[in-house]
Amino acid sequence: MDKGKSRLVLYIALSYLGQGFAQHFCLLSQPLDNFFLHVCRWNAADVASYMALLMVPWTLKPAFGFLVDMFPLPGSSKKSYLMGAFLLAAVCYAGAAFATRVNVCSTALLVLSSAALACVSATLLGLVVQRFRGDSVSYIIAWQNFMYYIALICAGLLAGNLCQFLQPIDALKKAAMLSSLTCGLTALVTYFLVEELPTRRRPIIFFTARLKNLSTNKAFLLAALFVFCWSFSPGFGTPLYFHYTNVLHLKQSVIGLANSINSIGMLVGALLYALLRRFMPAAQIQFSLIAAIATTLLFIAVTPDTVFAVEFFHGVTNMLGALTASAIIAHVSPRALETLASAFLIGVYNLGTQVGAVVGANLYTHVFSSNLSPLLVVSGLTTAGCCFLALQLDRSDVRNFPVSLPNDLVVLESSSTASGG
Repeated sequence: MDKGKSRLVLYIALSYLGQGFAQHFCLLSQPLDNFFLHVCRWNAADVASYMALLMVPWTLKPAFGFLVDMFPLPGSSKKSYLMGAFLLAAVCYAGAAFATRVNVCSTALLVLSSAALACVSATLLGLVVQRFRGDSVSYIIAWQNFMYYIALICAGLLAGNLCQFLQPIDALKKAAMLSSLTCGLTALVTYFLVEELPTRRRPIIFFTARLKNLSTNKAFLLAALFVFCWSFSPGFGTPLYFHYTNVLHLKQSVIGLANSINSIGMLVGALLYALLRRFMPAAQIQFSLIAAIATTLLFIAVTPDTVFAVEFFHGVTNMLGALTASAIIAHVSPRALETLASAFLIGVYNLGTQVGAVVGANLYTHVFSSNLSPLLVVSGLTTAGCCFLALQLDRSDVRNFPVSLPNDLVVLESSSTASGG
């Protein structure tokens, strides 16, 4: 591995450590839930709807991908976008830390910070796909997720203790300030570690031809359908927090510790994924599906004594699912549209997640009368429905099939590069 790639691997580690603290569904997640539950007196459906609003920029990641691919900045394009987005998130979190209630201003700041970090995520994935091709992409993605969930372990412990020992508003302010500081430091790291070849602007006809080809490519469309269906299964994150608080009567510090143990499971899941990719690639998707269904149903019998074990296994299977989706996304993203294509598929994944979260929270509140068990059954059955799509993925071998381009597009790319377009 050359020096530039080695520095990029180090940057990936540090950047995902930063994102594991700073994204609103990381360090801020439990303080937000705690604030909404105890100060605003919101129910699970209200909380899920607000969190879905903060996730809107993550469903619009294709727009960030289009911006980065179509309008490269002078010099190191992706580096400039990464630095600018991290700095914007730092400023927005700092502003949100001074808010005392939920209003238009505080919500706008949180949405802007979410948009900035969604841009970071799209740009960084595009940079990874651009610089690492072939089977190494899967291992780089596993590496970045490994570092991300190390940060989540620390964030979960810290968030739990902030909620346990501070008033809800103070815990939320401290978490926002720490997120701001993390974004600022990561922007500084970006300046020193990211090396990128200058990116040339290509004519609009080049991107138009690529987009037309991409929109009719069966492997790409199948990948989009699979990642949406995988992520859509009615989510139970917010209902689970309410169940832990109102039914199991767990302390906030215990819930934070459970979140950290879930993240430890994520780390183990990253290692397990690497082994599955190496020794049983043909059955990796099916294994991940079955494991996800099993751990979802485990929550039906969760008790204060078993919560840590169940969260651990849920973390393992969550990571298997996330890495499976990420590897498929990387393999079907074509050259010169890496950021846009990967951002589109990640946006589809996030859209499925948020729609599933809102549907799940409303089922829990309005249909199942705050009873978690039937929601878990529905979620497990929905995930089982992905088995048919998994069979289609096997037949197309999409995991090892990068989207190819017709010869005329390859010629177009070559002529565009030669002319400096």
